[in-house]
Amino acid sequence: MSPGRTDLRSGLIKDRMQRWFRYREAQVDPGGVEEILVHDRNKAPRKMHRSRLKGLARYTQVMPGDLIVTPLVRVNDIPSVTIAEESACPQVAEPGLLVLWSDASLAPELARIIFRLPEVRARLLGIASGDSRLLMVPLAIPELLERQKRMASHLTIVLTEALAVAQEAEMLAAESDRLRQALLLETFRPGRWQMKSLSVFATVGEAKRQMILRRDGPVGLDDNAIYTHKKGDILVDVSGSVSQAEGMGRAPSHVMPVLVTDNKIVTPDFLFWALRAVRETDDLPAEPENLLQLRLPIPKIAEQESVVRYLTEVVGDAEQLAREHKEMALRLRALHDEVVKAALSWEE
Repeated sequence: MSPGRTDLRSGLIKDRMQRWFRYREAQVDPGGVEEILVHDRNKAPRKMHRSRLKGLARYTQVMPGDLIVTPLVRVNDIPSVTIAEESACPQVAEPGLLVLWSDASLAPELARIIFRLPEVRARLLGIASGDSRLLMVPLAIPELLERQKRMASHLTIVLTEALAVAQEAEMLAAESDRLRQALLLETFRPGRWQMKSLSVFATVGEAKRQMILRRDGPVGLDDNAIYTHKKGDILVDVSGSVSQAEGMGRAPSHVMPVLVTDNKIVTPDFLFWALRAVRETDDLPAEPENLLQLRLPIPKIAEQESVVRYLTEVVGDAEQLAREHKEMALRLRALHDEVVKAALSWEE
C-alpha cells in the first residue's frame, strides 16, 4: 500500500510522521510581556522575568497542546514527552528541547506513545531542533479518534507495566552487583592479612611476537605481541577485567597472564579473587612492571582454600542473580519495543 492512504480493511492511515507532526518555529520576542513560562528538561515549567532569559531568540515558542520532547542520550531510554497546558503568559522551551505540534486528527494520548517507537527513539539521539529525519518515520495510525484513544489507553497500561518491572529488575541487578562488591571488599579489608608484593609470588607471562607467514615464506614479525597461558593463570585485561584461564591458549597483547611462581605463598584461585577485589575500587596497572608492584593481602596458604570456597559460593550467587535480573530487564524492554512497534509502525 502506498503511503498517505487509508487501508479500508484495517481502518489505518499509513504515512510518515510529518503527516501528523510539525516543528514549532523559534521564539518571536513577545514585546511588552514581563513574565514568560519556561519549560526545561530538569524542572517543572516555571515563570521567569524576561530579563533573566538571555538570548530569548534561542528559545522555542510553545503553544497549548504542543509536545515538548527531550532528546535522548541512550537509545534504550524512554523520552520525556509533556503536553503544554493553557497559560496566561507566553511559553517557551529552552534550547535543546524539541517542540512539535500535532494535527487535530491525532489524539494527544497516542501522540505521546509514538515517541516510544524504537525507530523514533533512535532518531532522537542527539537530534538537533528541526531535524527532518525524525518526521520521516513511517506510522500506522487508526483513522478514528475514538479508536486512537482506546489504543492509547491499552498501550499505556501494557507499556507502563513492562517498563516498571524492567526497572525493578535493573534495580535488583544493581543491588546484586553492590552485594558482590561488598563481599569482596569485606573479605580483603585492610589489616586482615599481611600485605605482600605481587612480584614475590607471581610474574607476568612473556610476550612474544608471531612470525607472519605467506605462501612464499616468512615476511617478518607481527607488531602485536601475544602471551601464552595455561589453565588457572590469571588473565588481566588492560580494560581492568580479571578472569581465569580455562586451559592452554594465547592471549592478545592487551591481556596479561599472571603466573603464580611460588604456590607455597598463594594459590592461583586465591590470587584471582584478590585481584578482583582490587579491581572493585581501583584500576589495575596496564604495564607488567607496575602490575608486579601491586601489594595484596595474603593469608596463610591453609586459609586460602576456605576463602576461595566462600567467595566462589556467595559471590557466584550474587553474580548469578545480577545476570538473571539483567536478562529479565532486557527481555521486558524488548517486549515493550515489540508491542509498540506492532501497534504503530509499518514497513514501506
